[in-house]
Amino acid sequence: MKLTLEEFAGLAGTWFDKLDPQKAGKLDAQTFGERFRDVLPPPEGFGPQGIEGRPGERRGNFGPGRGLAFGLFSATDTDKDGSLTREEWTNTFSKWFSEWDADKAGGLDEGELREGLNSALPRPQFGGPGGPGGFGGGGRGGMMGGGGPSGSWSTPLLIKSGDREELIVSFPGRVTAFDPKNGKELWSAKGLGGTIYTTPVWGEGALVATSSGMGGGAAIALKPGGSGDVSESQRIWKSDRFKSGIGSDVIYEGHLYAISQDGIAECVDLKTGASVWSERLKGSGARGGAWSSMLLADGKIYVPNQSGDVFVLRAAPKFELLATNSVNESTNASLAASDGALFLRTDKSLWCFADAVALKK
Repeated sequence: MKLTLEEFAGLAGTWFDKLDPQKAGKLDAQTFGERFRDVLPPPEGFGPQGIEGRPGERRGNFGPGRGLAFGLFSATDTDKDGSLTREEWTNTFSKWFSEWDADKAGGLDEGELREGLNSALPRPQFGGPGGPGGFGGGGRGGMMGGGGPSGSWSTPLLIKSGDREELIVSFPGRVTAFDPKNGKELWSAKGLGGTIYTTPVWGEGALVATSSGMGGGAAIALKPGGSGDVSESQRIWKSDRFKSGIGSDVIYEGHLYAISQDGIAECVDLKTGASVWSERLKGSGARGGAWSSMLLADGKIYVPNQSGDVFVLRAAPKFELLATNSVNESTNASLAASDGALFLRTDKSLWCFADAVALKK
């Protein structure tokens, strides 16, 4: 899927309309930065609570818009007079499209867009989870690649492919397999976005890796094995419009189940990548987003949202919400199961749920 010139220009116009609702035709850097959070808001609950008394500060102030705002203003203020006009903004977007569409195909794919932004925008000068210099630290500069507010927080996954063990790791832009005995790279597949929160999942002959990103994410399903670049040879399917997630997915009886960071659960056909159903999980709390990974047990999926509403879904190609249980305490943690009991860590407590029979064993 590619972004056309008309779509790219339309995006530029829509963003400037939101940045300049009074139609003044010009924005200073401070106004641009304050309003850009509304153009590109962070995931619900992202970042620390804003400091009371500071105008414009609120939960989520440390989302992706904060770093992008600085870079975009600096890059599009072409006469460097400290103010940005609509003409400067739209002309820069048109220039970018022409430069990034190197093969003159009339469209930009996710990789071309990411590489273009990397080259056009300055590296942000702020700290993040990856250390000084931005989220993901230590990588190359830019906003959408290995440096800046991108990186991988994924947990490596050890699988058995035929007679060979493979250590699977998701990186910005790719998923890679290593030999766990000596660290040698076995194969790599392109197709992920620049920000990785989820751990790859493996089951029923398919390895699925997902990424997050602006307006959505990406997913690739592969057959493990092979060597070198297996982006095409081992690919089962690829999606450039996969719902962006922080919590990891599960595989069960021919389907992949995922939860997006804004609380939408989705069932995907494992063989084709086609969406089977997609439903927003509505709880009693005010924060409906979900950072937790799904837990699969006995044909059911358990997943909390950030308000502490725990949803129980049937793991089936027909959506069925079996129960909603609320602890009324905020959480970003995932459920854990042990000896017939479920454990949930919230911001305040550690909860254990089990029936009387399980507790007596």
